[in-house]
Amino acid sequence: NVDLKVDDSRLTGSVEVRNLSNPAVRFDLELDKIDLDRYLAAADAQTKPATGQPGKPAAAGSAAPLALLRNLDVQGKFGVRELKVLGLRASEARVQAHAKGGVLRLGPNTAKLYSGSYRGETVVDARGKAAQLTFDEKLEGVQVGPLLKDMKLFDSYTGTGNIAVKLTAAGLDAKQIRRTLNGNASLAFRDGKIDGIDLEALYKTVMEKSASIDTLFKLIPKPGDSTKFGEMSGTFQVANGVAATRDLKIRMSTLLATGQGSEDLARETNNLRIDLVEQKNLGQKCKSLPFRIRGSFNKPEVTLDDDFFKCKLKKAAEKELGKGFEKLLQPKKRK
Repeated sequence: NVDLKVDDSRLTGSVEVRNLSNPAVRFDLELDKIDLDRYLAAADAQTKPATGQPGKPAAAGSAAPLALLRNLDVQGKFGVRELKVLGLRASEARVQAHAKGGVLRLGPNTAKLYSGSYRGETVVDARGKAAQLTFDEKLEGVQVGPLLKDMKLFDSYTGTGNIAVKLTAAGLDAKQIRRTLNGNASLAFRDGKIDGIDLEALYKTVMEKSASIDTLFKLIPKPGDSTKFGEMSGTFQVANGVAATRDLKIRMSTLLATGQGSEDLARETNNLRIDLVEQKNLGQKCKSLPFRIRGSFNKPEVTLDDDFFKCKLKKAAEKELGKGFEKLLQPKKRK
């Protein structure tokens, strides 16, 4: 009967330890609450400067946590009523753990988080110089705004949605993990909002008003701008922390946005092309507004794509050419 306090956490349940010289641990435990980021930060601080190389971090995963993982012989069930890890917060977490020979498997796991649910499996392979991570995770019905904010990825999206990821990474801290992410992901959000840009106002400004050239070349979002959407979906291929998409869709009340490009999760920068069109004008020539989103996540820069000007110039030229042929082919009036 285990009942003890570890830092701010209370641990209850049962533990069996075999062979004290090389312990094999079996357990069925529950914590009332724990902040794992507190321990990850402490472990990261130990790795900072390598001996004889001031200011240069030690190789990722080269410190005590890897040695600890390699020596684990563990099997059991673990529950946490309140959990924080890598910035994420969850409740009623249930984890199954199996560690042997330097490989830690966590799963199948479940939890409640951000008004939705989580299920998945995580593997940490500590046999090499750096920890190798594998994630197979699904979030369903979650509030994406606070989720992405706590992950320190985005601070401008809200809505309810599903997220699925199958990813690999290296390292044991959040920054290292983001830099080394590889795999694929998908998202499907509904009834949300994007802060920082008003796509419908932008479309009307360019397509319906006689804006100056300076305005057209660079449209800077104003404070308080936002875009409400009914649906947002997309799939992503992730390579070395850069998530690329070719099928991003955002459906608004009157507009449809389709997009492709990439998001650098480590550097937190955008490189996207979005084609914006009124749904009633789908497929019509020169009715689409193509623009680029670059810059940082916190301060995106929006510029019109060259294709917009090419289309407008072509239409103007065709119109003038038509007038010229009209005059050329028109019979001369007799006096």
